[in-house]
Amino acid sequence: MPYLTLGSYPPAELKCSTDGSGGLGECINSRNLRQIKHNPITLHRYYYPVIADTNERDKDQVLSKFLLKKDKQGEEKILMVNQLRIWIIDEKTIITATTEEPNQTSTRNLLQTTLDNILYGGTRSRFERATSVQSVMNLVLGVATGSFMEIFIPVRSPDSKRPIEMKGPIEIFRESIRNVADDETRLFRDFLAGLHDETMEQGLHGEESRPNSRVGRMPRNRYHIISSETELLEKIRDICDELHILRSLAEDQDVVWKQAFSPDDSRDDLQYYHSCTPTDVKKHLDEMLLEVEKTTDYVSVARSRMALTPS
Repeated sequence: MPYLTLGSYPPAELKCSTDGSGGLGECINSRNLRQIKHNPITLHRYYYPVIADTNERDKDQVLSKFLLKKDKQGEEKILMVNQLRIWIIDEKTIITATTEEPNQTSTRNLLQTTLDNILYGGTRSRFERATSVQSVMNLVLGVATGSFMEIFIPVRSPDSKRPIEMKGPIEIFRESIRNVADDETRLFRDFLAGLHDETMEQGLHGEESRPNSRVGRMPRNRYHIISSETELLEKIRDICDELHILRSLAEDQDVVWKQAFSPDDSRDDLQYYHSCTPTDVKKHLDEMLLEVEKTTDYVSVARSRMALTPS
């Protein structure tokens, strides 16, 4: 099952690698003994596996731009995709493996979060204590799917009493959409104010009320440039693109979720999982995609009107 984590840019080698030089002359036994290492991958490498180089997209994520706006001197962080694998051996044995590094210093480590919930589930966590193989699998998958909503990304705050606040991926995307919508409203108001000022300068404000006035043409904004609106359009399209990537990831999680739990399992039966299912995540993402679509329309219409203003 794929799940979200926080990484740094530039990330480590993104494709699977092996220890040892290998080569055509290497014997089969030696080749089989080589250690295979699977690394986490970036959002765009996950969604666009056929693209050889995603560096330009990777370093321009919605998350990294959001964090850079808050702290221009901070380390560049990006969303990464790790893989979780689970094998149930018998009624008492379960094996899990992830592509996370054992010494990963992220504020959200799947292994540590799972262990904390297993050990302290009854007192420190919203998860119930896991006591069986099935409940452990339930808990581990819950931690993985909860990566969308979990608050684990440190964000610089203007509040001196609390310089760092924690946010989740979904929350950051929602705030990024609101920022674009607010910027679009501000630019459009500035545009209208510019038209009003030019109207006043040309003496049209008083002439409009005169029935015999010869002034019949629309006011002009001869110096308006639409570069700011074009940048907003690029921002909202980037948000839309990454939301589709996140929804694809949630779809992949849903496939594993349905394999792990039968349709007869009710929500109340999942007592060890108290966050959200992939279905819940997809619902949130669909709502955000509708909001993005509306914002894109607003920005596009405003850009077109400003571009068509006679000079």
